[in-house]
Amino acid sequence: MNIKKMKLATKTSLSITIILSISLAILIIVSVLSVSKEMAKTVSDEFLGFAEQNGIIVQNIIDNATSVAQNFRDYLEDSYEVYDEMLAKQAVDENGNKIPFPTKKSTIYNVNLIETNYEVENYILHNAWSIVKNNPDIVGVGVLFEPYAYDDSIKNYTIYVSDDDAVKKTSQSYGNYEEYSKNEYYSLAATTQKNYFTKPYVNQGMTMITASFPIVSGGKTQGVIVVDINVDNFAKVKSSNDKYTTMSTDIFTQDGIIVYDSNSKDFIGQSIKNLLGTEVFSQISEKTKAGLAFQMEANYDGDNFMKYYYPIKAGQETWWSSTSLAKSDLNKAVVSLIIMMIGIVLFILVLIIISVIFILKKMLKPIDGVVKAAESIVNGELDINVSIQSEDEIGILSKAFATMSENLKIIISDVGHLLGEMANGNFCLATQYEDKYVGEYSNILLAIRDINQNLSSTLTEINTVANQVSAGSEQVSSGAQALSQGAAEQASSVEELSASLFEISQKTEKNAGNATLAIQLSHEAGEGAKESNSHMDELMSAINKISNTSTEIGKIIKTIDDIAFQTNILALNAAVEAARAGVAGKGFAVVADEVRNLAGKCAEAAKNTTVLIEGAIGAVENGTKHAADTANSLRAVVAKTETVDNTIRQIAVASEEQSNAMSQITTGIEQISSVVQTNSATAQESAAASEELSGQAQMLKNLVGQFQLREELNSI
Repeated sequence: MNIKKMKLATKTSLSITIILSISLAILIIVSVLSVSKEMAKTVSDEFLGFAEQNGIIVQNIIDNATSVAQNFRDYLEDSYEVYDEMLAKQAVDENGNKIPFPTKKSTIYNVNLIETNYEVENYILHNAWSIVKNNPDIVGVGVLFEPYAYDDSIKNYTIYVSDDDAVKKTSQSYGNYEEYSKNEYYSLAATTQKNYFTKPYVNQGMTMITASFPIVSGGKTQGVIVVDINVDNFAKVKSSNDKYTTMSTDIFTQDGIIVYDSNSKDFIGQSIKNLLGTEVFSQISEKTKAGLAFQMEANYDGDNFMKYYYPIKAGQETWWSSTSLAKSDLNKAVVSLIIMMIGIVLFILVLIIISVIFILKKMLKPIDGVVKAAESIVNGELDINVSIQSEDEIGILSKAFATMSENLKIIISDVGHLLGEMANGNFCLATQYEDKYVGEYSNILLAIRDINQNLSSTLTEINTVANQVSAGSEQVSSGAQALSQGAAEQASSVEELSASLFEISQKTEKNAGNATLAIQLSHEAGEGAKESNSHMDELMSAINKISNTSTEIGKIIKTIDDIAFQTNILALNAAVEAARAGVAGKGFAVVADEVRNLAGKCAEAAKNTTVLIEGAIGAVENGTKHAADTANSLRAVVAKTETVDNTIRQIAVASEEQSNAMSQITTGIEQISSVVQTNSATAQESAAASEELSGQAQMLKNLVGQFQLREELNSI
């Protein structure tokens, strides 16, 4: 099945069917899950309610028995307090002996009882008769005392009232203490001083449990109150109905002993551990620790059961009411609902699909005509007939197709006319259906106008260019001939110029050789000047040394002059001292006189030497000045010699460059001569080509003249 080739109605119907199927499937799943969850919760709550109701029923039975036993116990314990007060206030006679209390004969036993105990006895009997007679759940009430605990006159005092006793207003005795004290219902309550409910047992064909409540006074157990409960009355609990055939109810003790089972009495007294298995019993025990109602699944004889548990307070223990129901029975309502919902949904789905297919086929049938029209347009057939009278989207689509076909016919005809005229060379034309070129169609008209205008403009420019080429080719031809003649004359002049340049080149080479020789001579002169300058520097150095030595000699002579001056002073002082000495100093005076004369001569000699040295120093300074001037002159000569040498070198380099340049010029002139000759030949060829170009331009002008061009670039 090729989906692409399906009709729109079929594809739409198929799509809607798929969408509806998926949507309804999701709706069914969500609804089923939601409903099943709610129903499961409702059923669970319902059966938990059954378990709770059953537990409440049993709890009420136990509470009634407990209330009876509690009332008896409270009364008896209060009686013991009254009896103790009586003993404390008991009167005595003149001898100090206690006066006995008043007595009355017992209704049950042939003995006299203290009046207080007699009243207690009557209270027990009358209340027991009333309770057993009016309460079908309680089959017997009894009070069993410890030896002499009730009255000092009776060792074994017991009262028990059964159903028959309640009717006959009689009572029974439980016998001797040694017998009844060994029974579980008595021994456990008396020993622990706590309330106790026995396990179920059968007595005279009746299944019972006994509630035992100890009577305690002064911290000592005085006796036990027993209330026998008919377990068969637990059948009042809801165990099954027409809707749920697998529902059953159990009542079991804290340690798992079955007290009541709605299916069979054979299970009473058995342990649920043996019936359900260790694993299930462990799960139940774990959940019962919290003491709250709960539910769980269990497998029994290969079937899955939901079990609902509700706690029952029985004395010091917690018993449990258990309501069981097979999961198949529990879920049958949910399954029935799911099947019904699926059936309803499938019916609705089929009805919707049939309706949708019928409506879509009827609504989309006119599209067939539109499709045929579209196929005709695709095949180039624009003569289509679409006649649909509806005003909906399909009718509008049909009218749009007819209008589109008519417009296409006009536009195609007009485009063919315009292009045909331009193909025949007529560019002066205009369209008659410009109003049809709307929307994207306007691009066709714009394109034709652009073609018309561009071709017309191009051909006009070609005509203009042809005229210009024709005129230009004539000018080129004339110029080429003139160029050819001028090129011949240039070639002659270039040959003469080449000869002159060759002669100049030879002279330039000779100048370059002379410049090289001048460089060599200038270099030698520069070297000599540098050597003279070096000797002059050595001379200046020597003169400077002489000048320095003369200065040192002057310092020495000055020192000698100072010595002579000092010696003269010493001689004068010696003469003065000799004169003071008189005759003794005459010899010393003569020596002093000689020393003074010697000092005078030394001073005069030093003075003369000084004059000579000063003259020598003046001459040395004058020579130093002239030597410095000579050295400066030599340095200037050396500098100028170097300048001349550099200048000559530059002249030599320039001469060499001129020689190279003249060689290049000569080469260039030769190339120019060759080019001029080539230009002369090319000019002659250009003149011939120009004449040919002029003829071709005239031919192009004649071709363009065949078109009827537009004078203005207005719209078509």
